[in-house]
Amino acid sequence: MHWLTHLAKKQTKPWCLFVSFVKPHFPLIAPQEFYDMYPVDSIPMPRLYCPEHVPTHPVVAGLKRCMNYDNGFTTEKVKIALAAYYGMVSFLVLSQ
Repeated sequence: MHWLTHLAKKQTKPWCLFVSFVKPHFPLIAPQEFYDMYPVDSIPMPRLYCPEHVPTHPVVAGLKRCMNYDNGFTTEKVKIALAAYYGMVSFLVLSQ
């Protein structure tokens, strides 16, 4: 913080600040109070998630070949994962 507030303005060459947050990414683990903000039974299934609705674009097919997170996810597990993801986003936003 000291560098940003005092030394950055003295720089004569361009510089870049890179900030990377650990969350929200796998593993989908949110602090319990933030996970509880999103009851699993109230989470709707994502649009275009069912096999008959998945877009048939070649890029989507290519992604499924190399990183298919959908295999092994039941409807219940999808909703649990979404609740955890929403909880991690809320934790990131609200704990600043």
